[in-house]
Amino acid sequence: MPVQPITRIIDGESFFLQPFQGYVKNVLRLGAMRAGLELPPLNDVGGEPLAAFVAQGRWVVTCDQGGCKNRQMVWLAAPLYMCSNCWNEATGGQWRPVEVPFNRHWIETLLMVRPDMENRNWLPEETERDLERENAEHGII
Repeated sequence: MPVQPITRIIDGESFFLQPFQGYVKNVLRLGAMRAGLELPPLNDVGGEPLAAFVAQGRWVVTCDQGGCKNRQMVWLAAPLYMCSNCWNEATGGQWRPVEVPFNRHWIETLLMVRPDMENRNWLPEETERDLERENAEHGII
């Protein structure tokens, strides 16, 4: 069976094929239990927001606590983060908010014209103009 090309920038829901609440219940909660922890309710949110970015066509976020640097997918419909490595210990185990850019759809549009998934990358410090310039430099319009 041929592999279907990915036609959009994907988030956790499209990658794991389940909504955030299902991922929390079916994946994160089990990991926390193995670590001897219990996840807080989804409304127990604290700490500074983490910035979402695009890495190889996927919306992700990186843990910034104590040098952890664990990277996980972002659920755009529920932008919350619980590190599956340090379990957000530095914020008392609370969920962290995730900042998704207001111009997300335009960023995705500019990235999707890039034929190679490995080149579909965006960082929060990059502007739409930066992406347009990069595309033009590589002959992508």
